[in-house]
Amino acid sequence: MLAACFWSVAAVGADDEAPAPVVELDQLLKLPSSLELEPQVRGGATKAEWRSRFQSAREDLAAARAALARTQEKLEEVAGDSSAWKMGAPGLGGGQPSGSQGPLDYAISTEMKRNREELQRSERRLSELEVEANLAGVPDAWRQSEASPEAGAQVPGE
Repeated sequence: MLAACFWSVAAVGADDEAPAPVVELDQLLKLPSSLELEPQVRGGATKAEWRSRFQSAREDLAAARAALARTQEKLEEVAGDSSAWKMGAPGLGGGQPSGSQGPLDYAISTEMKRNREELQRSERRLSELEVEANLAGVPDAWRQSEASPEAGAQVPGE
C-alpha cells in the first residue's frame, strides 16, 4: 500500500517538473567550488578577530608615530630659540653624557622620551602579533584589513 502511494505522488510530480539533468560520473566525484575547506578558527581566533587584532596594532603604531612627529615639531619650534638649548664645553657636561644636548624644556624632553617608548612598544606588539600569527598558521589574507587588502602587506617605516 505504501508503494502505491509513493508511485502516485511521483507520477503527479513528474507531470509538473522538467526531466532531471544528466550528471556525468566525473562531476559527481568533484567537490563543489562553493565548498570552503579552510578552517574557520586559527590559533583560537576567527578571521574577523585576527583582522581586528592586526588593525588595532597598526592603528596604535600609526598613532605612536604621529605623536612622536608632533613632539619633534614642538622640539624644532623650541630649537629656533637658541637660548632654550643647553650648551657647554665638550667634556664638561656636568654628569650628562656628551650626546645629551637637548632643549631645556623638561616637558618636551619627557614627552619625547614617552613617545619613543610608546613607538617601541607598538612596534614590538605588531612584531609579536606577526610571530603569533605565523605560529598559528594564519593566512596572509586574515592579517589584512577588509577595507584595503594591501594595508597588511607592510607598514611604512618598519
